[in-house]
Amino acid sequence: MEFEDIEKEISKYDTPYLVLTGGEPMVYPELEEFVGKLARKGRHITIETSGICYVKGLACDLMSISPKLSNTGGPKEWFRPDELKKLLAGYDYQLKFVVDRPDDLDEIAECLETLGAVEPYKVYLMPQAANRTEYLQKALWIAESCLKTGFSFSGRLQVLLWDGQRGR
Repeated sequence: MEFEDIEKEISKYDTPYLVLTGGEPMVYPELEEFVGKLARKGRHITIETSGICYVKGLACDLMSISPKLSNTGGPKEWFRPDELKKLLAGYDYQLKFVVDRPDDLDEIAECLETLGAVEPYKVYLMPQAANRTEYLQKALWIAESCLKTGFSFSGRLQVLLWDGQRGR
């Protein structure tokens, strides 16, 4: 789509907030120009990224970074500390981790140690769950971990509301 077509679609919604996500937005060569145009329209821009690629000077109000843990089944190369450090230094950010099992907390601690000075409140833990029962079981111990560490808990409203229904 051309920018004008995207802007027309966006204008149908009464909100100044935009979240760029899906795949990995940071790898698109046109990203800087695209978000610049959106920002000039007075938009608050959040970019959701796995943190594999740093792009300097984006008109981004919040970089929402979800480093991939081993529980995703992805390759180790998806964790790129040098790129992550540049993102943390260059943008207002939050770090979101999908947590599936207690061992993930150790991996998150290792990740944060590698990254250095990260404010605990900017770290969000989100339960991995396909349905409400699984979500509630994991949410309890993850919330306890957040209380102990000062991390933030990231709920999954769609799982609570629709209990894993596809298409919702």
